[in-house]
Parts: sequence; C-alpha cells; structure tokens
Amino acid sequence: MSKVKKNFLFIVYLNLSLSCVTLAQVQKIEPNAADLVHAVRESENWIHHIDSIQFRVEGKWLRSPEILAASLDKIKEQSFDKETDPNRNWNLKPDFNDILEYAIDFKNKRLRYLVDEPNKDYRLHVLNGNELKRYAKLGYQSEQYALYSDTKMLKGLFGSLSWPRSQPHSFWWDRKNVDEDMKYFGHEKDFIKTGIEEYRGVKCYVLEYKSAAAPENIHRWYIGVEDQLLYGLIDGSIEHWTLDYKEIAPGCKMPIMQGYSQRRKGANYADFQRDAKIVDIHVNQALPDELFQMEFKEGLPVFDESSGELVIYNYVLKPKSLLGKSLPEMRDFGIDPKQLKIENKRMMICFFDYQQRLSRNSVVQLAGQAEKAKGEDMTIIAIQVSKIDRIVLDEWIKDENIKFPVGMIENNEKKAQIAWGVQSLPWLILTDKEHVVIAEGFSINELDDRIKN
Repeated sequence: MSKVKKNFLFIVYLNLSLSCVTLAQVQKIEPNAADLVHAVRESENWIHHIDSIQFRVEGKWLRSPEILAASLDKIKEQSFDKETDPNRNWNLKPDFNDILEYAIDFKNKRLRYLVDEPNKDYRLHVLNGNELKRYAKLGYQSEQYALYSDTKMLKGLFGSLSWPRSQPHSFWWDRKNVDEDMKYFGHEKDFIKTGIEEYRGVKCYVLEYKSAAAPENIHRWYIGVEDQLLYGLIDGSIEHWTLDYKEIAPGCKMPIMQGYSQRRKGANYADFQRDAKIVDIHVNQALPDELFQMEFKEGLPVFDESSGELVIYNYVLKPKSLLGKSLPEMRDFGIDPKQLKIENKRMMICFFDYQQRLSRNSVVQLAGQAEKAKGEDMTIIAIQVSKIDRIVLDEWIKDENIKFPVGMIENNEKKAQIAWGVQSLPWLILTDKEHVVIAEGFSINELDDRIKN
C-alpha cells in the first residue's frame, strides 16, 4: 500500500474517531426530556429511604401593593368600622415572617410539625403512632387542643415548601394513588424539551408538559444543565423555585433556598411571594421521644374527633397509674427520710384528707394494723393531701395513737397528687421490697388479700 493511501486512510479513521467522540459528547451534554425528568424525580426519592429527618424553615411572605390595595378596598366596602391599620389587621401587612419545624421519624412512624406565625397563629401537630394531637393559638383566640382519628389534617405537610414537587409522594400519613396522580404530574415520555435558558442565575434546560387533566395549565420545568436538578417549576399561575442544593447526607441533595409566588391570570404582578431558607437540618439522627409528646394544660378546651364524632370539653388532668413503677421521690412531705427505715421493706402509703371522715377512718384502721405490718417487714406512711394546721393534725395523731409517720403536702397539692397517681381519697399504694408499686387504689378491707397476693 502506498504511503499516500496509508495517510488518506489514517485521516479518514481519525475523522471517524473524532466524529464518534463529538457525537458521544453531544449525547452526554444533550439528554432527552424523558431522561431529564427521570433524573429530577430520582433526585427526590431519597426522602423515602431515610430513617429520620429534622429541619427548620425560616420564611418571609411579601404581598404586592396591588393586592394590598384590593384588600383594603374590600374591607372598606364590607364595613367602615373594620380595622385598617396593617399593624392590627393581618390581611393588610405588606410582609411578615414565619417559622416551620419538621421532625419525622419514618422508621417508627412518628411526626412533629410546627407552624409559627409570630403575633398571629401558632399550631403544633404531634403524631405518635395513630394518635394525632394538635395545639393551637389562632390570632387573638384562646388556646385549644384537638384530637383526630385520622391524619387528613397532615395532607398538606409539605405545602409551604417548594420541594419535593416533581411527582406525587405517598407517605404513611398521606396515602396517595401515585399512578392516578401521575395523570396530572405527567409521565416522563409526556415532556418535551423546548430550549436552554438561564433561570435565577442557573443555566437550565426548559421542559414543558400539558396535562390532559388540566389542559389550561402548562407545566414548565427548569432543570440544571450541569447537575440535572430541578431549579424552577411553573404550574399555571404558581411558580416554585428551588436553589442552592446541598448534600445534607450521602446521596441526599436538598435545596436550601426555596420559594414560590402566585400570579393572577392576565396580571403583570404576583399576588404574593414566599421565600424560605432551610436551616439546622439533620438526617438519620436519633430523635428523642420528648419531641413526639404533647402534654395538655388543664382547663383548656379540647375538640375531640378521635371517636369519629366531634366532642368538645375542657381538659382535666388525670393522674397516671404507678403500677409496675418505682415510687417517686418522697420529698416536700415534712418527713425525714432517715427516720423512715424503709430499706428492703415493703411500703404501704395512704394519701388522705383529715377534713374527710372516710379518710380519717382509713388512717385509724391502718394504725390498728401497725404492729402486724411491722412483723411482715412493712412500713406504713400516711400523707395529708392539703396544707392544714399542723398542730391540729398532730393532736389528732396523738389522740388516735397513730405510731407511723404522717406527712403533709404543703405546696403544689395538685401536682403532687398527679405525680403519685392519686385519683380519689383515701388512696392506698402498696409496694414490694424494691419499692415498686404492686397495688394501688384499693380499700382497707382488701389490704390483707393484697399483701398475701
């Protein structure tokens, strides 16, 4: 083969090789629409494969001058007496802040969600197992609680965030028919790529999809050319943006800066805009049990729908049983622990009220069994549940020949009774030698049987 022919063949081969490389580069740089949609949706799915997540959102709302003017006109039209000071009428505030807090234990199906709009509304939801509780202070209304038999109230849990929104997500607190909902969100093959634009400082592919379920709305996505993450999503009149992605855990990227706005049809301004920043975020860390507990305050109204029907009542704090539990610390009863000599002895504790005849009789009956109790390695103690004249109490103790210690609750009577599980008076508590409660709330007549058992 001649040298010229060899050179020619080499040049042809080189050109073909370069063409193949260039084609591969083009294919790599220019993915199709379906691949881009798939990449975006995969980037969200880590939320279903973690054990827990906890984070805080600091948000700021902005209302347009046009919408504020329209709100003011509407208020004046309805009544001249209505408050029009933005500092007192929330609907006329040009801007305000809010805080959201999330703590979700995916593994154990526990959830805590807080919405705090300073000087307006405060709502805390706690889901522990199947029991959903809510505490709320709405505007100038008084505090209240609510109990729910289902988790419908949590369907909009991520409603104030702009991520994740590229697809329907089904969680245990919000079950969705994902296949059915995809008719609205669009399948990967339904999207078309219309070009490349810069969106909020990020070079993006532009994708569009028109849903058959809502043909009047055009879904437009802005997907980063470099990382194939979703930076913008326009759905009809609502625009969402998701910026500043951070890898908060291996394989878990989340947009730290988010926001959305809503524009009226045909208007050249947005009714409102919300900007949000995610702070203090943790993934797969152990979440303390205290996060998923809610203690009710006595006397506050409870809107109870746990039975399926609404029942309204004021909450009454009920003491919890001490059965199987160690005794609380015996303090603030005016009894010197050194004089009790209770080590390795069973205990009989009687909470009573000197001002009640039945209570006094119970203590006197116990006094009659003091010697028998001593022979069975049992210590008896009586506690007067409310503060009375100590001299009067001591005289009665002397007159009735009561040989065991008698103490008295002098402060926080209600708190002490709740701590000791006292539900009525007189209230008897029996322990084993390790001072673990083995019986409570029984009558004096049952004492012998309880001791034998």
